[in-house]
Amino acid sequence: LRLRYRLRLRYRLRFRLPDPNLNIFEVKGENLGGWSVEKTPHPALLLEFRSAVTQRYQVAIKGEMALGASWEGALPRLELEGAEEERGTVFLSSAGDARFEVQGFSGVTQINPQEAKAAGRPGEYPAPEQAFRFLRLPYEIRARVTPVAPEVRARLLTWFELGEHQLWFRTRASYRLVRGGIFSLELVFPPPLRVLKVEAEDLDDWKWNQETGVLAVNFKHKREGELKGAVIGEARCPAAAGEMALPGISARAVTEETGMVGLSSPSMFRLKTDAAKLKNLYEIDVKEFPSAELGTSSPNAGEGRDAQGISLAYRYLEPGWQLGILLEPVAARVSAEVFNFEALTRSLASFSATVRYQILYSGADRFVVRLPRGMANVNVE
Repeated sequence: LRLRYRLRLRYRLRFRLPDPNLNIFEVKGENLGGWSVEKTPHPALLLEFRSAVTQRYQVAIKGEMALGASWEGALPRLELEGAEEERGTVFLSSAGDARFEVQGFSGVTQINPQEAKAAGRPGEYPAPEQAFRFLRLPYEIRARVTPVAPEVRARLLTWFELGEHQLWFRTRASYRLVRGGIFSLELVFPPPLRVLKVEAEDLDDWKWNQETGVLAVNFKHKREGELKGAVIGEARCPAAAGEMALPGISARAVTEETGMVGLSSPSMFRLKTDAAKLKNLYEIDVKEFPSAELGTSSPNAGEGRDAQGISLAYRYLEPGWQLGILLEPVAARVSAEVFNFEALTRSLASFSATVRYQILYSGADRFVVRLPRGMANVNVE
């Protein structure tokens, strides 16, 4: 609200507030000593000046009032007490998450909103959708305000790393808010997945429901535009030869969801897609998987691997994907280089050997070494 007045000698101005729920949070003006809101005998805004003001004076007042999910009524207006004459212009605009409709008006004349600039509309506000002019008080403009559901598009990039003892995952979530804003968001990480850590800008707190798998993320402020974050977790399902089903991760309350899924596994297994259990996923070349977006750290930070080691990659264009994979054991390939040393005396032959093994693909849990016949007192270091 920007007000211009022609004043006689005044040390203070008092405005009657139309509603006790109207919260005034900023007042700006030259020579302003201070301002306060009085609750009795009726809500009022009091401005006090350092010295008397005369002639022309301009003051900017900002306020807000909670309207709830939907609202209908007369738009609030401030009224200067003791004014001999008051006229002005009212501009109406809506944020991206609300829509307004004027139901009726009296004491005002509707004008072209394009006249806003000429009338001195504050530049930090959106362009007006409707405008009205009044020549005297009182006037009334009745409107209905209804919420507009935010339009949110999500892109999820998930990397599953299968370990010998458990599974780790990292999901990179990118949101684009085409319309409106959000204070929170929800994702689903179904059992047996378990969320361990959430990273996001302006993060307030998060809570994960182990039974439903729903992760609720809350922000300190309303988020608009673009939003990125990461979720890190694990599951107690060690890699073993045979079939494995991976739970589908998804975003809730979004108008569009796309994404990619990448898999990596220990070298002792070869991964294959179980086509019979594949839904809403399309296998792609692993080179198409955007590893850089995940960074160079593995979901299992202790492994020290990066996303370049992904064995299978998939893309999906709609939520509700399902993925089944087959783990085939890979036999170890072991090569050895042996260095022998023999010492011969008149009555005794001594032997010493050093063996260097190179093990590929799978691990080896034992080695067999053939010794010369008759050897005794064997020592292995």
